Amino acid sequence: MAESALMNSRSRVAPVLASVAGFIVLLFFAMWLRVVPLEPDPVLQGYLQVTTGLLAFVFAAVTLVRFQGTQDRISLILGAGFLLSGTILTASSLAVALGTGFLVGQPHGSRSSLFSRAAR
Repeated sequence: MAESALMNSRSRVAPVLASVAGFIVLLFFAMWLRVVPLEPDPVLQGYLQVTTGLLAFVFAAVTLVRFQGTQDRISLILGAGFLLSGTILTASSLAVALGTGFLVGQPHGSRSSLFSRAAR
């Protein structure tokens, strides 16, 4: 009887100890990352923005196809949300890349990107 109580308490303690150990490792990793000097790369940021916009279009297509098959309203709402976010991300990326002057105070045809302005 005493052995089963001991095994039961060990099985409860193990997940707690694993969670605490994981938190401590994550905390030390975050503290180490704070001292690592990182400089923003505007080109990489632009590529990431275009890529996430295209991924949002893929998610929108998948959820809208699911809506067409199941007539589930939540799929329609998710699909419309992904479509809207993909459109905004892609349009803002193209506006900055082409220099169409969508940014406030930016003269038409200026090649200064939003990312380089944010890095200053």
